[in-house]
Amino acid sequence: MKKNIFKIGFSTALSGVEQKHGEANVEAVKIAFDEFKNSEHNFELDLIIDDDGADTHKSIEVANKFSADASIIGIIGPNGSNAAKSAAPIYNDAKLAQVTFTASLVELTEKGYKTFFRIIPNDDIHAKLFIQFIEKYLQAKEILFINDDTEFAIGLNQYMAKYARVSGIRVVGMLEIREGADLTKQIASVKKANPSHIFFSGMEPICHQVAVDLREEGLKSIYLGTDAIKPSKFLATPGYGNIEGPFQSNVCADLYRNKGVEQFAQKYKERFGEIYSVYTAEAYVAAKLMIQAAKECFPHITRENVLKKIKAIRMDSIIGNISFQENGEPNESRMGFYKFVNQDELEFVGFSTDLF
Repeated sequence: MKKNIFKIGFSTALSGVEQKHGEANVEAVKIAFDEFKNSEHNFELDLIIDDDGADTHKSIEVANKFSADASIIGIIGPNGSNAAKSAAPIYNDAKLAQVTFTASLVELTEKGYKTFFRIIPNDDIHAKLFIQFIEKYLQAKEILFINDDTEFAIGLNQYMAKYARVSGIRVVGMLEIREGADLTKQIASVKKANPSHIFFSGMEPICHQVAVDLREEGLKSIYLGTDAIKPSKFLATPGYGNIEGPFQSNVCADLYRNKGVEQFAQKYKERFGEIYSVYTAEAYVAAKLMIQAAKECFPHITRENVLKKIKAIRMDSIIGNISFQENGEPNESRMGFYKFVNQDELEFVGFSTDLF
């Protein structure tokens, strides 16, 4: 007897600045689907992958395509806040459950969407935890914020500045930088302010450029930022003297250091030749969640029923317990903090749940 075939759409970046991360996420999701295919089941579940480039316009194209396919019962992705923001209303109209593992923009759960879920902390929580780290662990008294022109970066720094002021940390300045622009004035203003700490929010290439430019000007500020485990080490500036840090946060599971992910990490390495840690565990968990919801719906697998299952789901995973608030936010959030030793070797400082 031929089994019914259903599909899960995966919208991720297979081009653009997030391509490397998107490609790694695809491999993680494939592991989850292969595990399903190698298990006992009464229906077929196919993975349909499309490239959103972490881009606003591309994510809309992908969302429209996925929404029009009646056999697609749920969505993983898109990749990043900008892409997710553009796609969310389309999936909401199509009643397609959307589970993202990278989009942290706060407003995504303030719009009243019934189909949006995320498994990482939003920017408000991220900022609150990072400021606690700056205040209580680093004991910093002042800070300057630099961000690029992406919504994620602008929003995160606004929350960071808000919580810094509440904590009594002096905000020296807030600067916006743009890829390809003449940054001479911005670099000069930061040099003049000479802050003890600088927090960077944004994409890797432009943040790295400014980090190096400031060192070239002789600035010894301690750098702070997000995405500690990205292989580019984009805030590290070796060769510019004995400067502490940078210190960076990480909201995703570290496959080298987190307990509970060893089996997945080994499986990933055996299949793809390397361990790539940036949101790969989260991509795997998002896929497992979608698959579990479909299994629990059988034999009545529809978009509506999958959505109901995800809303009510309680699932143990390699990154912890997964369940959602009414607005789609995760019920549990924690964040890891890291320090670069000699601007090179990554050292785990601890989780927010343990540090303060």
